Amino acid sequence: MERIELEKLFNTRDLGGIPTTDGRHIRKGRLLRSGQLWGATARDISTLINEYKLARIVDFRTETERREKPDPQIDGVAYTANPVFREEMLGMTRDTRSDMDTLTAMMTASDRGSADPRAFMVSMYRSVASMEYSQQQYRRFFDILLAAESGATLWHCSAGKDRVGIATALLLTVLGVDRDTIAEDYLLTGRYVRITIDLVLAKVKDRYDRDDLDQCISAFLGVHRDYLEAFFGQACQISGDTGAYLRDKIGIGDDEQRRLKDMYLE
Repeated sequence: MERIELEKLFNTRDLGGIPTTDGRHIRKGRLLRSGQLWGATARDISTLINEYKLARIVDFRTETERREKPDPQIDGVAYTANPVFREEMLGMTRDTRSDMDTLTAMMTASDRGSADPRAFMVSMYRSVASMEYSQQQYRRFFDILLAAESGATLWHCSAGKDRVGIATALLLTVLGVDRDTIAEDYLLTGRYVRITIDLVLAKVKDRYDRDDLDQCISAFLGVHRDYLEAFFGQACQISGDTGAYLRDKIGIGDDEQRRLKDMYLE
């Protein structure tokens, strides 16, 4: 769970070194999770290319998000747009201009008493587990990993917490990492997105007169273990257990699991 020290990308991590239950470890420099790459400096890109042998990028964001903050074009690096959410998720529409608009919509609903922030996020994670569209997009992510013979694959969304968090949790499960370690990696994101939460809080504190504003913003923009457990709980409710969900809904059976372990464990 090594954080990659970059100038403008604060939540980019190498999964290398994470142990599995069978005594192996994830290979370093092969699996990178991240927040958005928009704003990356030339030195950041150089680090990813030269030190981590970046070969491919998988972007989980919607078309609107990609258009607003496009990834840098990097020579020699394959790029795949693989949106996990449809545009209307989280109240987003094709007219949505920024993450702040989405946050405003959620805060307004919370003010009206129609959406408890933590309950909203738990519901969203359950929805992702249930939606056929999201399942198909995560299957596509695994297809990319299965075809990646060399170099590093980096996957990202906006903050690198929800869509990336779920993708990473599924991948670590397939590779044989125990649930507590998966949760530890997931929750580590909270440390690196705190700067974003503080910036948003400063922008909206005069707009919302409520004592629990920090908790609301942290619920929407942070990570909590019950979110991840809600996803896995819904997956088990759908398929009976996590293994069956991976096989039946994501398309990762025994053969795919063996291949991924051979590719990414040492």
